[in-house]
Amino acid sequence: MSKRTKIIGLSVIILIVVVLIAKVVFGGPVFASEYTKVALKKNFSTAFNAHTSPKAGSTPSGLQGGESALAGNVLVYVYYAYQDYQAGHISKKQFLEVMQNTSGAIQAITNRFNAANKVVMTYPIKEISGSPCYYELHTDGSWLANTVNYTNLQPIIFNLITKMYQSQDPEQIYNDVKQYAVYMEQGTFYYNYNTQYGLDQINVGSFKPQWLFNNVDGDFNSVQKGLKEELH
Repeated sequence: MSKRTKIIGLSVIILIVVVLIAKVVFGGPVFASEYTKVALKKNFSTAFNAHTSPKAGSTPSGLQGGESALAGNVLVYVYYAYQDYQAGHISKKQFLEVMQNTSGAIQAITNRFNAANKVVMTYPIKEISGSPCYYELHTDGSWLANTVNYTNLQPIIFNLITKMYQSQDPEQIYNDVKQYAVYMEQGTFYYNYNTQYGLDQINVGSFKPQWLFNNVDGDFNSVQKGLKEELH
């Protein structure tokens, strides 16, 4: 055995030892993203739910549209966990642990959505600026209206999320995450107008990560910072 071969062999052994030590000392998947590491915490949902209560004065229409965006803050973790699973940084078992750990947050969001959606779907439909809208009238005379297509898209989104969390197949789950992002991006067309223009270009086959990242509630990096500090 040459000297060079011995050095390479020794380097490999040292690397393996370092990785094993790191796993023992730090715990969890060493090379996974910080998002995946946070989502692998058993109390992820408890921490997430503690900071995502609806704002005072939130109305059914506001919640109906807002909760689908808030769900995106959770699905960002599923997205990163899948990337780590594909790269071999976590196992399938760990990926499914992420799904289990985040399911409590999704369930709380879904429950709020279902309650709000039930009310919104009873609102009258009025023509506003040339678009038919579900019209929410408040006791002080103010009102809120969301277009019919945008409103009708929300239950489709939550049916997809429910299906996603019933699956044990990482590939199907990731495909559903992409479909969620497609719906959210399409919803940006529907929010003020009922236009169909350009929707054929927004599909799973042409998926862009920003369709997920740009349609979450607020800044997902701020959510990550808070959770990381709380779950360290």
